This record gives sequence, C-alpha cells and structure tokens, in this order.
Amino acid sequence: FDPIGNDATPFTGTIFGIGGDVIHIGDGLSEVHTIYDLPINLPTTDNVGLVGVGSGATIDYVQEANTSITGHSNVGGMMGKALNGSTISDSANIGNGIKGVLDITADSGYVRTTSTDQVSNIGGLVGYLEGSSIVESANAATIIGQVDPVTNLNVKNVGGLAGTASGSTITRSVNQGNVFGEEKTGGIVGNALNTSIGSVSLNDPTE
Repeated sequence: FDPIGNDATPFTGTIFGIGGDVIHIGDGLSEVHTIYDLPINLPTTDNVGLVGVGSGATIDYVQEANTSITGHSNVGGMMGKALNGSTISDSANIGNGIKGVLDITADSGYVRTTSTDQVSNIGGLVGYLEGSSIVESANAATIIGQVDPVTNLNVKNVGGLAGTASGSTITRSVNQGNVFGEEKTGGIVGNALNTSIGSVSLNDPTE
C-alpha cells in the first residue's frame, strides 16, 4: 500500500469510515470502519501512514487494527504529516506495536522508522502534526524509539498520539499504549510546540 498524498500533492479530501464496529472514546460511542492488517513498507521514504501528507484533510470514524507500517521520518498510523487544518476525529489505531528502529522485535502490527538522523517523529496517529487537530481519537499500540545500534544516534520525538505537534490541538483523546524512547518522548506527544492539549488521558481508549 502506498500512502495517500505526498509533499508535492498532499491529500486534501476526507476519509469517512463510519461502519459496523463500535468503539468508546472520550464521552461517547463511535461507529467506525476498521482497516485490518494495513501493510506499508517504505523504509527510505518520509511521510508514511494511511495518508502520507494531508493538507486540510480529514479522517473520521476510521479504526486500524494490526497495522504494519515502516517509513523513515514522519511516520504515523493515520497520517505521516498533517498540515493546514487537517483533522483526525473519532478514530483509533489498535495495532499492537509501533517501532522506532529495526533492531527491536515488535509484535505483529506496528509503525516504525528506519531513521538514523536523530529526528524521526513517530506517533500512534500522526508523525508530525502542524496547525491541525486530533479530537476524540485513540492509540492502543506500543510505540518504541531507541538508539540505533550502528550509529548510536537517538530517535527523537516519539509520542502516543503524535511524535511532534506544532501549533495544533489535541483534545478528548487517549493513549493506552506503552511508549519507549530516548529523547523527547511522551505518552501523548513527544515534542509539543505551541500546542493546546486538553482532556486527554492514558486510560483504556476502547471498549
């Protein structure tokens, strides 16, 4: 699977997945469409996810289960890079592993980076979030960013929902997955810059 949208031609539309699976996030129940076993293997490519680069894009009512996503930098379950008012809402990533580097064994279902240049931006939902928002969404995957054994450089900006968030908003969202990193690592966001974060938790995101 090739990500939808890139730097030259970002995705500007809507992925609306309302369907037959019911999940509980925040204050209510959401009916979502589940994408199972999404395979993306692009170890030398930046901006990797279901959507590679989104500009004013929307993902609503989508759940991913057992994703296996490999990219270089800006790697996320839903969007690699979300820009210019992009929104992820009522969505979840329930894959059980998000990896930071290749030498760490992960369970089936992961998002990972092959980056060795210290900054990679790995997130359960978005790798790099700028001027955009995550609302009533969840991650329940394990996220790992550790030292590359060859270069001894750290993988930075590792977060449960977003690796880096700049000028963005994250509300009523949840991360349940364990997050492992060396630098700028957080349960919700690894690297938050001028970002509003409210009504978030590290509790069970789905039922």
